[in-house]
Amino acid sequence: ARFDLIAVVNAIHYKLQSGCRWRLLPIAHVFRGEGPSCIAVFHQYRKWCQKEEWQKIYSRILSQDKSKLDLSISHIDGSHTPVYRGGEKSEYQGRKKRCTTNALFFSDNKGIPLVMSGPQSGNSSEGRCEGKEWESRGERTPYKK
Repeated sequence: ARFDLIAVVNAIHYKLQSGCRWRLLPIAHVFRGEGPSCIAVFHQYRKWCQKEEWQKIYSRILSQDKSKLDLSISHIDGSHTPVYRGGEKSEYQGRKKRCTTNALFFSDNKGIPLVMSGPQSGNSSEGRCEGKEWESRGERTPYKK
């Protein structure tokens, strides 16, 4: 089934602004009735990101409505996401039990996301996660003595 792309963009924007999980998107509210599944919205977002289309789309939306942005106060926030298979941008952090990857978000006073960083490594100097938890191999994690 085909759905209105504006509604898909609104669903993605809602997710980015609220920080909710993809599976918790209020599809009935965003689409005013029947809409695509949260998985379909995620796949569309991922496809646009891989082709670098999402950045172009969102930049165009922000530039057209920049008078509605409230930059009197801005907010920066971070997200630590557990990584189960490792990867270039994953590391242990001293206070985290699992290997994580991090992202930083910058938004205006209304909570409208303006910029998001790419994945960032953790701040630990103990080395990268290799896809398995150290504890599962019988080793001590870097934060335990």
